[in-house]
Amino acid sequence: MKKISITLALSLVLVLAFTACGGGGTGAAIDNNAGGDNANTGQKYVMRVGCAAVEPSHPAVFLKEFEKALESKTDQIDVQVYPGNQLGTNVQIITGLQNNTVQAAVFPTSFFAPFIPEYNLLDLPGVFMEEELFFNMLKDRKATPNLNAAVEKKGMYAASYLYPHPQITIYDREIKSFSDLKGLKVRCHDSEIKQAELQAVGSIPMSMSTADVPLALQQGTINGMQSDVIFINGNKLYQSAKYVTNLPNYQTCNVCMISKPFLDSLPGDLRQLVLDTADEVNENIMVDYIKEFMVKSYEMIKNDGGVIVDVGEDVIRQYNEAARPVGEQFISKHPEMRPIYDELMSYVESH
Repeated sequence: MKKISITLALSLVLVLAFTACGGGGTGAAIDNNAGGDNANTGQKYVMRVGCAAVEPSHPAVFLKEFEKALESKTDQIDVQVYPGNQLGTNVQIITGLQNNTVQAAVFPTSFFAPFIPEYNLLDLPGVFMEEELFFNMLKDRKATPNLNAAVEKKGMYAASYLYPHPQITIYDREIKSFSDLKGLKVRCHDSEIKQAELQAVGSIPMSMSTADVPLALQQGTINGMQSDVIFINGNKLYQSAKYVTNLPNYQTCNVCMISKPFLDSLPGDLRQLVLDTADEVNENIMVDYIKEFMVKSYEMIKNDGGVIVDVGEDVIRQYNEAARPVGEQFISKHPEMRPIYDELMSYVESH
């Protein structure tokens, strides 16, 4: 894996900030827009890819495996992997995708919601409860044409959705009943629906950097954080709030998002090779990796002093009943998203 120097890191952050403010085109440092038409002239391309996570978290593992797989197939694309936000903040990286200063990134879909509001719909409370159904829906591009079109209009291309996993919550106390959630301050993703979900169940949604969460939990600034077991384990967040709780248990996933300007710059054969490789790595490596690492993460947390809390079916039912109206309320505020909402609901109801 290639390491980024401090000097280069500072330069990249300045480039990202410049383009985010509307001051630049598509990244002068690397001419990835010279591909032109579909003819392959043998030109070489640089593909900078990044994520917030580090190994063994699955976004970082995906990018490492993607680099290895793609470079084994062609010498025309040099994949450079930068985990741990080495390419800037999440916002800078996503802006970089739109401007082609970053060519690919892996984040939870909720991270993209401020840029792609339609991604709020993947957080519909109580709708996506089964991993396989959610996974099959997202990887079937024919099932979600309106969602795909919305993503591409924002200058990005959802190349491959990683295998889903339940979103759970770490708390500083054991949740024994639905009423225990009232008034608790919980850090969650910034999507509008996630914020509304917590309000619907009586909790208080909080926004803050992930890096600030451990201290905030220790000081009681927040009482919990919504995340997934792999992230919780990898960052040992259970050491700050030991109750790892199966709420809300809705499916969430990461997406390998590729810069559309970068894809459009590639000749047809390389474009297809990039997309096929992302799918192959996802299907052949990451599905099993994520499934196994979820199980392993629970074991590691338990063995290291964390407490696994199963709130029981009654609490989950009450949570779902309180949160489910959030979806229709969101659509009422954003009627232009009704076609996407309908296609998602149609898939769930028909399967």
